[in-house]
Amino acid sequence: MEGRCRVLVMGPDERYRTLLGLGEVLWIPVVAIKPVKGCSLAVLNELPHFSLVVFTSPRTIDVLLEDARLNAVGERLLSELSRRRIAVIGPKTAESLERYGISYHIMPQAYNSKELARAIVELEKPNSVLIVRSKEGSRALTSILEEAGVPYKEVHAYEIVVNGEAAIKASSAIESGVVDYAVFTSSAIARAVCTRLERAPEKTVLVALGEPTLKTLLAHCKARRVLVPKNPTLNSVFELLRGECGV
Repeated sequence: MEGRCRVLVMGPDERYRTLLGLGEVLWIPVVAIKPVKGCSLAVLNELPHFSLVVFTSPRTIDVLLEDARLNAVGERLLSELSRRRIAVIGPKTAESLERYGISYHIMPQAYNSKELARAIVELEKPNSVLIVRSKEGSRALTSILEEAGVPYKEVHAYEIVVNGEAAIKASSAIESGVVDYAVFTSSAIARAVCTRLERAPEKTVLVALGEPTLKTLLAHCKARRVLVPKNPTLNSVFELLRGECGV
């Protein structure tokens, strides 16, 4: 598709700005992030019992450290994390940790939950794993740990809440053909929008970040074409679409 594109992004925050160079970007936040109060205290309570800590998104770190600040345990949490071995899902998560002076030890070559779990099992062989992530985290991570016999526990830093009105607005934007590309950044967004979408126009291309989101799109959305970026990040989406958009 030549020329600058019209792109719909439905994530919960203004990280959509990454795609502004592609053309006209329509941002409709279909989901909101609801922090779990006291998540930092829960992590501090669990840390002594685990040999490896796993973070699966930059947002998790932001929410966790904000909760720590509110509970006046920020310095203590950072100190405890600095003494632990840490696995991250990708470079953005690593960068978020490094801003607080925390180093990571494991990062998979492909930035998804399945490859993260495989890297943990093959490279670390931990006695136990503490996973800090959203309540809606992918089962791909924990199922591989279970198969390998690695004990784990999850602490949820936040949950994803669907905005029904926004989901209707997003599905209407797709159905009306006012966008060329619709970017789905999570399974929750895909499910919320696709269940309200009768059919996407043939010219509209759906973009799925990550395998779980792709599976949800294929199961619930009727679309002629679905693209998957190399990595589940908006930077990777930009690289995927820049040629098609003539940027």
